[in-house]
Amino acid sequence: MKKETVAKEEVKTEETSSLEEQPKTEEIKEETPVPETPTEPVKPVYDSEELQAIEDERVKFLGEYRSGNRLKSIIFFIVMFLMVGTFIIIPNVGQGAAWQLPVMISIAVVLLGCVLGFSFLTRKKMTQKMRNYFSIFYGNMNKYVFGSKSFDKVVFENPGKIEDHLFLDSNLYKDVLEVRSRGATTFEYEQKPVLVCDCAGSVKTDKRVAPIFVGKYLVTGNKYEGKDPIYIYIKGDQRSLPPTNLEEVNVVKDDAKMAIYSNDPKWEKTLNTKVMKIVNSMKPNKELVDIAISIQPGTTYIALGYDDPLMVIPLDRPFNQEPVKGYKKDVLKACQLAKELD
Repeated sequence: MKKETVAKEEVKTEETSSLEEQPKTEEIKEETPVPETPTEPVKPVYDSEELQAIEDERVKFLGEYRSGNRLKSIIFFIVMFLMVGTFIIIPNVGQGAAWQLPVMISIAVVLLGCVLGFSFLTRKKMTQKMRNYFSIFYGNMNKYVFGSKSFDKVVFENPGKIEDHLFLDSNLYKDVLEVRSRGATTFEYEQKPVLVCDCAGSVKTDKRVAPIFVGKYLVTGNKYEGKDPIYIYIKGDQRSLPPTNLEEVNVVKDDAKMAIYSNDPKWEKTLNTKVMKIVNSMKPNKELVDIAISIQPGTTYIALGYDDPLMVIPLDRPFNQEPVKGYKKDVLKACQLAKELD
C-alpha cells in the first residue's frame, strides 16, 4: 500500500498610481510594509462522523507514536551516559582493583537488560495501539462505505487476513510468490454474502520481488455452471498490472477499454446486456487503476487495483477522504455485478 498539505497565500501588491501621476511638489512617502500573518494549515472537513473519527484517531495515534519515540531516545541517551560514566569513573576509583571488571560488566549487563526490557514493553504497547488504530480505521471506513440499506451484517476482523487460496483460486495470476492481506470484512449485499479485503500479490523476478496486484479484493458466490471460466480485464493507464495467467485462454473481445477471455463458446449468454451494462460503468480513475474479474464456476473474484492514497493507512498526513468516497461507488458497482451474475 502509507505528505501534509499546507495552504499558501500569494500576496500581490498593486501600485494604485504611477510616479508620473504624483505632484512634483509632493513628497513620495514610502509605506512601511505590514508583516503577513502566519497562516495555519487548513483542517479538512469530512463528509461524515465516521470519516472524522478516522482522522481524530490518526491524530491521537500519531501523538502517541511520536511520544514513544521521544521517550525511547531519552532512555537511550541516559543509558549511554551511565555506560560511559561507568567505564570512566570506576577505573579511576578502583585503581586496578580486582573488583573493577566484574562491577563494570555487571552494570553494563543491568543497563543492557533495562534497555531490552523497555524496548520489548514499548514495542508491545505500541503494537496494541497500532492495532486499535487499524480497527477504528477499518471499522469506521466500513460504516461509511457499507452504510446504505443495500448492505447488511457487516463484520470486520482485525487484522483480517485471508487464506492464500482465495487469491490463487481466481487463476488471474501465475507464479505467485506471496499473498499479503488485511482488513477482511464480510457483509451481505441484498442478502448476497460477500468478502472484501486489502490484498497484495507478488512474484519473484530476476532481481527483485515485484507486485502483480495491489488493491481491494472481493470474493462472492455465483450461479455460473459453465465448465470454462470467464475473465474480464478493464484496462487502466501505465500504472496497470494486467492478469498474467491468461495466455492459454481465448481472447473473445479486445478493445481500448477492456479485454474478455474465455474458452466457453457460450460466454455471451453469461455476459448478457444487463451484466455488460454494469461492467461498462466500471471505469478506472485517479485512484482506481484497473479491474480484473474472474468468473469461476460457483465463485466470482473481483480485483479492484488501487493506488497508494487508498491503500496506505495514513499516519503523518491528514486522512484523505476522497479515495474512500470513490471506493464506496466502486464497491457498490462490483456488488451489483456480482448480484447480476446470479
